[in-house]
Amino acid sequence: MVWWHGPAMGGWGWALMVLAGVLLFAPVAAGLIVVARGAGGTREQDVEPGAADAPEEILARRFACGDIDADEYRERLAVLQAAGSRKDDS
Repeated sequence: MVWWHGPAMGGWGWALMVLAGVLLFAPVAAGLIVVARGAGGTREQDVEPGAADAPEEILARRFACGDIDADEYRERLAVLQAAGSRKDDS
């Protein structure tokens, strides 16, 4: 039943309804954002090189990204290969 100017909520009633709506919607929206970000996977820059990456692969990746130049790449690769051959001799 509608009571015009009777036991209605008055001026603050609409403000309270909006506030209640926001307070109910905010946790739902935050939960959806958390789920969406978690389902997005990881970006390559967020993944640190693990123990499974060979040193030569890491060196090649740094060279490909431009972190080191060709001379430094060759020098470091030679050091890695020399260390690998010494390790195999043991």
